[in-house]
Amino acid sequence: MSVVSVTEEKRWGEISYEGVRRFRAFQVVTNAVSDDDVTVLAAALLPALYSYHPNDSSILCMQKTAERITANSRLQWKVVCTYFIPEGGPDTAGDPWDLPPQISFKAVGYDRAVDKAYQVGDFRGAQSLAIENSATQSFDPPVMQEEFNLMISIERNEEGAAFDPEDLYTYQATMNKFLITVAGILITPWVGFMQDIRATKAWTTDGTVYWKTGYDIVVDHATHEKQILDQGYYEADIAGPLPDPIKDAKGNDMHEPSKLDGAGKVLAFGLPAVFLPFPTYWAQDWALLGLPNSE
Repeated sequence: MSVVSVTEEKRWGEISYEGVRRFRAFQVVTNAVSDDDVTVLAAALLPALYSYHPNDSSILCMQKTAERITANSRLQWKVVCTYFIPEGGPDTAGDPWDLPPQISFKAVGYDRAVDKAYQVGDFRGAQSLAIENSATQSFDPPVMQEEFNLMISIERNEEGAAFDPEDLYTYQATMNKFLITVAGILITPWVGFMQDIRATKAWTTDGTVYWKTGYDIVVDHATHEKQILDQGYYEADIAGPLPDPIKDAKGNDMHEPSKLDGAGKVLAFGLPAVFLPFPTYWAQDWALLGLPNSE
């Protein structure tokens, strides 16, 4: 069971606002009715994927389709090779992992509790108006608003030996432990968060294994530590090992938690709320991933 002959029959092309596409049609003849598209598309005389068009070196063979010409002629096949410029630009080599990575950026939202609002004279990121009710008490539950972070998405092909499926466990949901530049963005420690890693196993036409991988990194310059409001019903007792219950002006136990100052004492009136940072995600060295450092 094999291919007997490969004959190019015609060429045509099209130009549109999306770019140039060119096509080459071949007739392929096999010697067994049991041969299918696997045998046909593997024919050595057909153009290889990622090979240049013979008369246009700006485009590559990015797709090959095969179908029997007629039901009565089960040994004859029509193969169409489609040439165009792949996303990310033309290749400079014949292997899929030599294609440049595809990099995109977008904003991703998340909900954050806020206790300050803007008023005249404020600067961005420096709100001064406390969000309180008319009795100067904080709202419970707190006011929430949607904020946005930058997401870097990377899609690329990796050689079979260059990617380890165990990376999904090692790096998924981790922060960057060290300073790193990804897609032209300088990411200081704990500012990057690996939100998603994905991988699909693929094969070249000669059977070589490679991986189609993707990485989504969220950049939060406030770091990905959990910020938890410092509050409670007790305050630290410097003189003793146990905290003391917080009392109201009449000496009664508080019916709601009091804000604390970050050092275990009741927060003085008028001072901004204190949020305590907790790094609940593991920090990992991302250097071995070989992420692109430029756009």
